[in-house]
Amino acid sequence: MKTFDKKDVFTLVTAEEAKAYIGKQGYFGDSFEELEEDIKNKYKMQLENVYPDRYTSIVFRPYASDTSYGLFIPVDKIKEIEKPKKYRPFETIEEFVKTIGDIGTIITYRTKKEPSQEMKGMFTGYMWDSACRGWILGIGASLYRLENLFELAEYKYKNEWQPFGVLEND
Repeated sequence: MKTFDKKDVFTLVTAEEAKAYIGKQGYFGDSFEELEEDIKNKYKMQLENVYPDRYTSIVFRPYASDTSYGLFIPVDKIKEIEKPKKYRPFETIEEFVKTIGDIGTIITYRTKKEPSQEMKGMFTGYMWDSACRGWILGIGASLYRLENLFELAEYKYKNEWQPFGVLEND
């Protein structure tokens, strides 16, 4: 997702500074909402001229356009922001095996209670516990309930900690 800082948008007050961007691509609008919409739709135009005039707030004109606008933001001021990853707990043992690995996989993990204590353990197996109606997993010398693992611990994948769960697609 792309966004911008409002302080980077050129207005009547900063029109003189915008002259350095004549000939460059950017987004035009008369409100922040219009700028956001144009950024979302990738509708950018080249800045042709800046008409600073204390009697009007319409000062930025795109190339080959009869319309002028009150706001302009150059393409190089647009920032890419990452949506935070959302995870949900594993619902089945198949999801766990597909994501983490099968029996014999070495897992680097840590408990959320002691995040500075990194551990390695082999995924030694799993079994259905009919009394608690859930899967019990063996990791190293410890046993974990599949349904509790998401809340209790994280594992390391490609040098990054993430919850024991499935990445949800938005």
